[in-house]
Amino acid sequence: GNFPLGHKGKIIFIERDTPAVVVSAYHFMKKLPFLHAYLKQHDIFDDLQKFARFMFEGKHFFGMPQDYNKEWKAFAKEHPELKIEFFKFEEIIADKPKEISRLLKFLEIENAHLAKIVEDSDIKKAKEHRQKEAEKTGEPFVEGIIFRKGNSKGWKEELSEETIAFYESFSN
Repeated sequence: GNFPLGHKGKIIFIERDTPAVVVSAYHFMKKLPFLHAYLKQHDIFDDLQKFARFMFEGKHFFGMPQDYNKEWKAFAKEHPELKIEFFKFEEIIADKPKEISRLLKFLEIENAHLAKIVEDSDIKKAKEHRQKEAEKTGEPFVEGIIFRKGNSKGWKEELSEETIAFYESFSN
């Protein structure tokens, strides 16, 4: 792709389960008025199940999330000189201390207060912190739309059994 191969920094790649990406994208895009025409044009504005099928088929302009993840992993293998660490959102949520410790090690940060970092990474606390930071600058807190639930399996409650089976027929 288009990534600068002379990059000297470290890259943190966080992937999510594809159905989770789809549900998150649906709720996020519905909050962005400039995307409403696109969603309505494809008849996926008012129906999460249709939106999910549209994405699972790779018709959305985002492409397929799992393809994006595979491309990054292949790119990392081709370029071991780049410092890329891969994380899974679901594993972070399942064991924050372990995954944050791994992140701190990758970033070569020592003497970090792990318990405080874990506590402050709670979605409610993180949102409150970001909102306070925005208020200090006098800027509107527009990034509030990116915060939703902060859990890893909410998609199982929102996607129908038929939609999940449809996804599984593509992913297996």
